[in-house]
Amino acid sequence: MNPAWIFVLASLIAVIGIIVVVNKMFYQLEANLSEDNLVFTGVYQKEIKQFFVKVVLIESIPLLLYVYGLLQIFEVTFSNAQNIMIPMFIVVFSFVFGVFSIITYRSRTLSRGEVPKDRKTLINTMTFIAIGLLGAIPMISFVGLVLMGSLV
Repeated sequence: MNPAWIFVLASLIAVIGIIVVVNKMFYQLEANLSEDNLVFTGVYQKEIKQFFVKVVLIESIPLLLYVYGLLQIFEVTFSNAQNIMIPMFIVVFSFVFGVFSIITYRSRTLSRGEVPKDRKTLINTMTFIAIGLLGAIPMISFVGLVLMGSLV
C-alpha cells in the first residue's frame, strides 16, 4: 500500500473520531447550561476529563498508522510512487472540515439563549483546545506527505 494513503487514513480516523467526541461533549455542556454554577462546573470538569481520555484513545491508532507510513516511505520505489497532491488535498480538506464542524458545534451551543460570560469563556476555551488536538494528526500527516514527496 502506498504510504500516502496510510497518512490519509490516519488523518481521517483522527478527525472523524475527534469530531464525534467534541459533538458529544458540547451536547452534554449544552444540556447543562441552565444549571447553577456548581453543577455546571462539575459537569464541565467531568466532560473535559472524559474528552482528553477519549482523544488519547482515538489518536493512538492514527499515530501507529503514521509510524507505519513513515517506515513504508523508504520502501517506495519510483515505479509505484503516485502523485501525492490528491492525498495532501484530502488531508487538508479533512482538517478544514473538522475545524468547521467544531465551530458549528460551538455556535449551536452558544446560540441557546442567554449564556453567562464565564460559561461562554469555558466553551470558547474548549473549542480552541479541540481545534488544536484535531489538527495534530493532519499536520504530521501533511509533513509525512511532504517528506515522501521529497524522497521519491
